[in-house]
Amino acid sequence: MKVGIVGFTGVGKTTLFTVLTGQQVATHAPAERHLATVDVVDPRLDRLRDCWKPKKFTRARFEVEDKPAVPRGDVQNRGERLAALRDPDVLLLVIGASEETLAQLPKELADPLAQQKALREELQLLDLEALEKRLGKNEERLKKGAGDRAAMLRDVEQMKRMQALVEKGGNLKELNDPDATRLLLELKLFSDKPIVTVFNVGEAALGDQARVARLHAAVRNSAVLSAPIEKEIAQLEGADRD
Repeated sequence: MKVGIVGFTGVGKTTLFTVLTGQQVATHAPAERHLATVDVVDPRLDRLRDCWKPKKFTRARFEVEDKPAVPRGDVQNRGERLAALRDPDVLLLVIGASEETLAQLPKELADPLAQQKALREELQLLDLEALEKRLGKNEERLKKGAGDRAAMLRDVEQMKRMQALVEKGGNLKELNDPDATRLLLELKLFSDKPIVTVFNVGEAALGDQARVARLHAAVRNSAVLSAPIEKEIAQLEGADRD
């Protein structure tokens, strides 16, 4: 399984990547990517291993990738960056919510909830763009009489259903037709991926229980943390880390 860390430029994606993986990397240019493999540590399995002493013991692993920043508008290498964003199985949406970060972001993103909404809408628009592009290709082939007409007509019907669901924020899991399942695997739509929102707040905000509660209440499947603080804690050893 691959987990992709995504967000706008300057929200703390790379710091969160270091927290999750322990891999130290420099803050990177918007189009760069970082990848690491993380072992799943489960004390229960460790106790079973110590008890049964198997000849081989392999931990479950998953990949974490710090993805290029989500492009806004017409930017250089946009197509390449979008293709990279679609690869993960699960998305962590990082929302820059510290005072320092919010001061550097465009005015329309200077509220964490507005930023989260803008990011989800950006991903939704990218899905609609991908569907429209694929539909256009299929309809062009239908006009030329190329390929299996019946199969392409089924694909066009399924993609129009996907468009309608994405536009209204519906659940693509409703489409359990084999043709729809195949197309979803090919298209890798953001709307079809599990998503967890991470609000990367400042140190002061962590102690503001009311603010933390508001963020959790506003966005399902969300976490509130300070990535810089978590990074410092991860670098401590022994009792200092506890």
